[in-house]
Amino acid sequence: MGAGAACIIGVTAATETARWGVWDQPADLAPSGYALTVQRAGGVAVLLPVDPVVTVSPGPLLERLDGLILAGGGLVPEHVAWLSRAGVRAFQVGPQVRTGGSFAADVDPSLVRGWRILLDSEHVRRAS
Repeated sequence: MGAGAACIIGVTAATETARWGVWDQPADLAPSGYALTVQRAGGVAVLLPVDPVVTVSPGPLLERLDGLILAGGGLVPEHVAWLSRAGVRAFQVGPQVRTGGSFAADVDPSLVRGWRILLDSEHVRRAS
């Protein structure tokens, strides 16, 4: 990437049935907040639809991206070690730190503390 060029950040999409205009069909979707966050940071967001070839062999695509956001919100503690070994260095928790996993609930400090301990322990393992 040349000096001053924007980072290209892939955002994974999910295939869901969507309705808009005259269409009612499967569509590749991600919440727009992911792209807006990338754009506000000066990057370019690229939506990545589900692709069986990339799922089996992601290397060639990942080499062309400056970063990747695994959108979806389904992070569970069991994923952290595997994702860390794969090179993931940042995680977002939202519903995971709210009682019942609902955005309607307040953030639970004990859940935040549990995730912080887990993420810090993975960081230490990666560093050693």
